[in-house]
Amino acid sequence: MSSDRRLIFRPFEAGGALFDSLTWETHILTPAAAIMYAALAEQFSAAPPSFTEAEAFLRGPLDVATDTPEVQQFLRFLHKVGGVR
Repeated sequence: MSSDRRLIFRPFEAGGALFDSLTWETHILTPAAAIMYAALAEQFSAAPPSFTEAEAFLRGPLDVATDTPEVQQFLRFLHKVGGVR
């Protein structure tokens, strides 16, 4: 999602890992979070989407219930690490 490749995503069999090259932190993603991140990264490959754009994309094509605490927490996490604006 980031044109500067700050975030590097690696999918696993069940979930994935998101490496932040700025802070050198690695975040382990649940299977659902990995699917959502991969879809967002593919859709918004040029630049990170806004929080609202990410929410609308997840709600639309992926049919994700974005009003759940888990999805809101995931989106806040992406905002914190620069995955959404």
